[in-house]
Amino acid sequence: MNFDIRTLSVSISTVVIGSALISTLAWRYATSQRTIIGYWSLSQGLVGAGLVLVVLRNTIPDFFSVIIANTCIIGGHMAVQEGIALFMDKKGYLRKVTCISGVTMVAVFLYLTYAVPSVSSRIVALSLTAMITSVSSILTLRTDGDAGNAPRRSLIMLFSFHVLIMLFRAIYAIYQGEYAGFLQSGMLQSWGMLGALSFYASLPLCLFWLIARRLGLEVQR
Repeated sequence: MNFDIRTLSVSISTVVIGSALISTLAWRYATSQRTIIGYWSLSQGLVGAGLVLVVLRNTIPDFFSVIIANTCIIGGHMAVQEGIALFMDKKGYLRKVTCISGVTMVAVFLYLTYAVPSVSSRIVALSLTAMITSVSSILTLRTDGDAGNAPRRSLIMLFSFHVLIMLFRAIYAIYQGEYAGFLQSGMLQSWGMLGALSFYASLPLCLFWLIARRLGLEVQR
């Protein structure tokens, strides 16, 4: 089953930007967990902006549609990780790992865009960086003796799903070469995009479920 890739890209951007607006409103009126919600709101805004720039690829300079776009997307993932670390009382946990991977990705993207242009290599670099940030979030969420925390388990499963999507994306890029570009059509490309749409639509729901559970426990106490 094939879908129009640009339509899917616009759909993902719309979902993320809508989530960013809702998260911003939640941050503005929050009386507790404000900093955590702020990080998650920032993450949605960065990812949304990055995806919009990606959709505009071939109509705007590569510096914006490639370098800035992917920097925003990875920056959004890093902001999610930072918010989760604060929520778990692990401030700064794995921050160096995600920051180093993010800075390395930007340097690699500059090289693979202007020095030795390679679409497939850029996709592999982005996928590996996104996998690192998702694994960091999984490690941050893991604790002993908390098997009954459904929101946390759901987030771990969601980030694990994202790792699989990125792994598939990297393998597909290696196999397809320069034909694996973000806006190229094809059945496998369509299913990969649908997986990304599912991830970005589910992530804010799981994050706010996590907050709601904590607030509910505080009210009970």
